[in-house]
Amino acid sequence: MAFNLNTVSNILLNIAKRHNAHPYSRINTFGIVDSFKQLTLDNLGKDQYDYDNSYYWQRGGYNPDKCADDLRLIMMLRGSKRQAINKKIKCLDVLIGVSQRELCDGCPENQRKGSIAVDNENEDVLFAVYDELRSYRLYRIKESANSEEIQVFATTEQVKCWKDEGKILYCKDCGDSIDHKIENRKDIKCSYDCIGDNRIRISWVNLTLCGCHLEDQRFDIKTVDDDEFAMIKCDSCL
Repeated sequence: MAFNLNTVSNILLNIAKRHNAHPYSRINTFGIVDSFKQLTLDNLGKDQYDYDNSYYWQRGGYNPDKCADDLRLIMMLRGSKRQAINKKIKCLDVLIGVSQRELCDGCPENQRKGSIAVDNENEDVLFAVYDELRSYRLYRIKESANSEEIQVFATTEQVKCWKDEGKILYCKDCGDSIDHKIENRKDIKCSYDCIGDNRIRISWVNLTLCGCHLEDQRFDIKTVDDDEFAMIKCDSCL
């Protein structure tokens, strides 16, 4: 099974959907962002395409006229590196963060949290997400006798639930996990920030995840100077 940024994103999306807490203290939005500035935008600057392709999720469904709900779980790619010069394995530097607005507008008075309460809750949720992320393991599963075997990342509890409910015929632990791929797991530090004048506070950690295989590329022996089919064309280029 290919391990890449989409793999990590899909796992975080699954974690967000499964977060079980009080409605004002649970993850209600997930998104892949390029900068913290997107936290100030409606729907994190995402659209229906992002929602349909799991780059953005909002509890209750996508609504272009509704702001992204707190709490928000975000992921941001900060960079990548090659694990070793002689290995076709890439490591991803990924930021994972939890944000919410202090003294949120429209919240019941007893749910309007100040900056200290927001930072504490963000941190608790963030480390819980981190622990849950580490618990995902790679399994080979088969849904029925006639179906093909597939590989999925899931928690041990999820696989047990699938078996108990008869959703899968069998499963096999591949011996690989997200925890094995975290290069800096002994040095996880939580950082804080406040975004603009919107009272949006965020706590985040930086993870280095290794195990992404580089896709093979082909190069012709001869150069191609003017083959129109080899040229990249874009109608919107200036």
